[in-house]
Amino acid sequence: MRAGPLDRIITLFRPGAAVDDGYTSKPALENEGTRKARFIPERVSEIYAGGGRQAQVPIVLEVRSDPLTRQIDTGWRIEFEGKNYDVTGAQEIGRRNGIRISAVTNDRQL
Repeated sequence: MRAGPLDRIITLFRPGAAVDDGYTSKPALENEGTRKARFIPERVSEIYAGGGRQAQVPIVLEVRSDPLTRQIDTGWRIEFEGKNYDVTGAQEIGRRNGIRISAVTNDRQL
C-alpha cells in the first residue's frame, strides 16, 4: 500500500464497558487513536432506514495493517470528516498489507 493515497485522517473507537447512568445502560466507546486512511468513492445511492427518518450512506476506507487495525470489527465506530460511522465489515488486503473498512453513517453522538 503506497503512502500517497493515505490522505485522510480517521479516529477509531472500540466498544467498551457499559456505562449505567441510573436510568439506562449504554455501551461506552474507547478512543483507540487515529490512522491515515484512503477514501474510496462508492456509488451515490443512499439506504433509507426506519421509514426514511435516517439516511445511511455507505463508505469504504483503506488503512495500513497494524495490530490495532487488524482488530477492527463490527461494533467499532469511526469518526471521519466530522461524521460518525458504524463499521459494517473489515477485510484484509493482500498479506497484512492493508485493511478495507466498510461503514455506514449514523446520527448518534460518540
